[in-house]
Amino acid sequence: MGRGTARTILGTGSTARGRAALLALVLALAAALMVPAAPRAAAAADGGRCVPALRADTAPGLSRLLELADRMRAEGHDRAAIDRFLAERACLTRVSAPLSAGTTAQTVSVAAPDVYRIGVVDGRARYVSIMDWRFAAAPGYPMRGRQAVTTWFSAGIRPILPVVHFSGLTPQFPSLSREDATDLNANGLAFLLTPQQTATDANVAAGSLALVFEAVGTTCTGFTARGIFAHTWNATDITDVTVSAGWPAFAWTTYTDRSVAFSPSVPVSGVCP
Repeated sequence: MGRGTARTILGTGSTARGRAALLALVLALAAALMVPAAPRAAAAADGGRCVPALRADTAPGLSRLLELADRMRAEGHDRAAIDRFLAERACLTRVSAPLSAGTTAQTVSVAAPDVYRIGVVDGRARYVSIMDWRFAAAPGYPMRGRQAVTTWFSAGIRPILPVVHFSGLTPQFPSLSREDATDLNANGLAFLLTPQQTATDANVAAGSLALVFEAVGTTCTGFTARGIFAHTWNATDITDVTVSAGWPAFAWTTYTDRSVAFSPSVPVSGVCP
């Protein structure tokens, strides 16, 4: 009886230890499951590469990025903050020097293009150039003729996707995006915008011009980029705009009631195939 009792007591102790070990394992697993996952933009499972929440080389993704960046500029965020946002949301890395706005015409300010590396697509590096403009106040009324916005490159590139994003300074004119460039070639791109206007705002008062592109050839290269906004008012119109190796050309209907605002030339280096 004594030995049997001893065996019974020993068996009960083993069961208790087993239950304690099982409980410890369950608690450890629960703790592991409660560890928060890393942010999606931080790293992907395939080697730690950045995974974009918004694809800058697609029309919807680029249009959304331009809209959000324009909103940040309107709220007073500086270029460094916008660069951080573009890096976090779209994995963009800057390859051009950040420059301030250039000349003004009828109070419109044109910033030098910002050029970023997107990543590698089908074995080739892909880049995006983003230039923005903004009127300090609503453009003078009336403004019946078309406006032209362009980005020009001093060396040839391979254009992939053009997008222009524009809006008013107030909610009277919500933002719109278009992809139907008036001119698109190895020297840059241009859009003609038909203004809609009230006495206090216009649909082209602010915006961004973007071009997704690749390098040409088989070696890395550098060039300069420049943004231009051609402004008309009263009855003056722009019937066409072409971007050539030398400079963009505007077809004006008259030589009055017009002006051109342009950004500084920004150096872009390390654009590789």
